[in-house]
Amino acid sequence: MINADVREKDIRFSSRSSAAINHFRTMQRVRRALRKALEAMPDNLRKSAEIKRLETEADETSYNVVHLIYQAKSYEGVSKDYEFSRQTMEEHWRSGHEDASRAISHPEIFERPDTIDGFRAFDFFGRHFSEGKN
Repeated sequence: MINADVREKDIRFSSRSSAAINHFRTMQRVRRALRKALEAMPDNLRKSAEIKRLETEADETSYNVVHLIYQAKSYEGVSKDYEFSRQTMEEHWRSGHEDASRAISHPEIFERPDTIDGFRAFDFFGRHFSEGKN
């Protein structure tokens, strides 16, 4: 049962991260589509307060999101979501620093996205690297 509890937490936390990245990607698509729609709008319609408000949300910014996926240690059990001792936190920070150092060695994470939504996501799981899918 302990292994099932640990796996359930892995899935839950991974799902939250994926959902947050997917939500950000969706919002970026909306911001870009809104920018294009506003640019096509005649100037006389762009003067209303509502349109001005929409213009503050619309942009052409591009984003690369780097998702560092923590690999739990074999001795971490069901307490991994509430065990915050100094030793544990220092170990997690060290692991995150190592993962970030590996991630920045991939030059593609610095390249401007060439996608229509201006968004790319990269997943790093230990030494494994992949570009996230839509």
